[in-house]
Amino acid sequence: RSTLFPYTTLFRSQGDLQAQAQYALIEMGSVVVEPLCRILLDEDDPLRFYAADLLTKIHDDRAIKSLISVLAVRVNGIGQLASDALVGIGAPAVDELILCLTSEEPVVRQLAIRALGAIKDERAFESLHAALKDESPDVRRQAFAAVINFQGDQVMQAALSALHDPDLRVEASLFLGMKKDLRSVPYLLEILKGSDPLNAHRAQSTLVLIGQPVLHELIILLRDRSPEYSIREEKQELELKKQRLELFRCGNEPPPPILDPRRLAAIALGEIGDGRAITALTEALTDESPRLRVDA
Repeated sequence: RSTLFPYTTLFRSQGDLQAQAQYALIEMGSVVVEPLCRILLDEDDPLRFYAADLLTKIHDDRAIKSLISVLAVRVNGIGQLASDALVGIGAPAVDELILCLTSEEPVVRQLAIRALGAIKDERAFESLHAALKDESPDVRRQAFAAVINFQGDQVMQAALSALHDPDLRVEASLFLGMKKDLRSVPYLLEILKGSDPLNAHRAQSTLVLIGQPVLHELIILLRDRSPEYSIREEKQELELKKQRLELFRCGNEPPPPILDPRRLAAIALGEIGDGRAITALTEALTDESPRLRVDA
């Protein structure tokens, strides 16, 4: 501790001096791990963040238990840094991280799963797969993100099962779609027709990747005359007009997101480039929606 004191004192400084102190401690390597862990575990020590940050760079397995014990600390992102440090340590941390999946704290389970997904050690797969049934939606989402880092038939089966979980359905559909698994198509079309423009755009890109096998479904959507779709963009246009009156706008703002799934279908059909879509696209040239006509 006395050896570290001159350097940890410099943490309070700014700029180059602070960076030099951190660099010096990293260069010391394993000799500073135990003192840094003591700082990390002291709830009243103002240098906890710096200790956690340094441990992400030293990668010493003697810090595992200390890092595990602060995964639940939300202050200054210390728990997140501890998760990053455990990823850096890698395989030696796997057993302790698996034990964390039984924690009563959802944030601990989530950060442990995040670390295990990044380490990608096969010993963790079954535990991560089981976490897809966790009671916390955030934990299940993190578990799915971790599971798809692995390879093999088990991963595909896990993704297919995740289609039945409303909290995982979007990511599972996109993952399967990227693998060109046609079982994802009905779900991707539902996402495309949904009210979340970001997810709709992601689904559109995935459908384009799948290509010709989704041609028929996209043509059906393009021809759908549901009034709901045009109403979405009419409401958007009214809101934009209101904002233009209330706020100063420089005129080079990005275009508003596409809310009409028929427009997304038209663009996707153009990108797929199959001539069988020409008739439906030509019909759309007479649609009441000016934006759809442009896209067609």
